[in-house]
Amino acid sequence: MKFLNLIQVISKQGRFMNLKYGIAFFSALCLSSPTLSAETNSKLLIQIPSESITLSYPEPVRLEQVFKDTIANSKQSSPLTYPLANQIFDISKEHEAEQLKTDVLKQLNQLVAEEDTFKESAKLLIEQIKRWDVGYREKISLDYDVIRLAPSANPMLAGQYEIILPNRSNQVIVEGLLFRPGTLEIHSGYTVSDYLAEASLLSSAHRSYVWIIYPDGEFTRSGYAYWNDDQATVAPGSILFLGFNTDLEEMLELERKVVTLISMRKGL
Repeated sequence: MKFLNLIQVISKQGRFMNLKYGIAFFSALCLSSPTLSAETNSKLLIQIPSESITLSYPEPVRLEQVFKDTIANSKQSSPLTYPLANQIFDISKEHEAEQLKTDVLKQLNQLVAEEDTFKESAKLLIEQIKRWDVGYREKISLDYDVIRLAPSANPMLAGQYEIILPNRSNQVIVEGLLFRPGTLEIHSGYTVSDYLAEASLLSSAHRSYVWIIYPDGEFTRSGYAYWNDDQATVAPGSILFLGFNTDLEEMLELERKVVTLISMRKGL
C-alpha cells in the first residue's frame, strides 16, 4: 500500500515549488519510529541557509528522505561534498546551546574577577566566545551512505531543523590561548604537534595537551609534547583548541564546556 505526500520547497523569495514522492507504509513508520524531536505530531521544516530554501513537509519523514530532497534542490552546496562536516541543528532546542554559552561566559568572568593567574587568558577566551554563533547540534551521522544502509542512522524527523553543508576545507583552525588564533594549511603526514609548532602559544597555554574538535562534532584531549605525543592526525576543517596550562579538574571541566560549544558552532 502506497500513498503520495507533498513536500513544499520554500525559496527565500517566498515562492513555492511542489515535489511529489511516494512513501511506503508511511503511517506505520510514523507510529513505530523514534524522532529527534519531541514534536512527533507536528509537521517538519528543514532550513538550508546555503540554498536560501526551506523544505516543508506535512508529516514527519525520515532523514534519508530529507537528504534526497536536499540533494535534489541544492545548487550551491551538497550533503555529498564533505559528509564529515555536515551539521543538523534542532531549532526548538537552540535555547539550550545559548544557555551553555551564557554559563561558560559567566564562569570565565568569575575567573577574571577571582583568579589572577588566569585573568588575562580568560579575558581572551571571553572575546572569542562572544562571537560564536551556536545551536543545538544533533550528534548523528550525516553521511548519506550510512543513512541509506543503516536503519539506526535513519531516524524519523519532526519539528524544525537547520542543515548546514560546509564545503571541504583545506585548513586546520587553531584557537584558544594563542597570540594569533587563525588557520593553518593542511599538510599530508602532519600530526597535531606539527601544526602547533607553527602556532604562537601564550605562556598560559597548556604545553602538553590540546583539544581536537573534528568536523563531525566529536572531540578529544590529546597529548602533543615530546613525552606524551599521541601522534594524532586531523581531518580537514578540524579545530585545535589550546586551554589553560593546568590539569585541575574544575578547569578541565570548564574547558570541556568550551569545547562542547565549539562543536555546536554553526559551520564550525
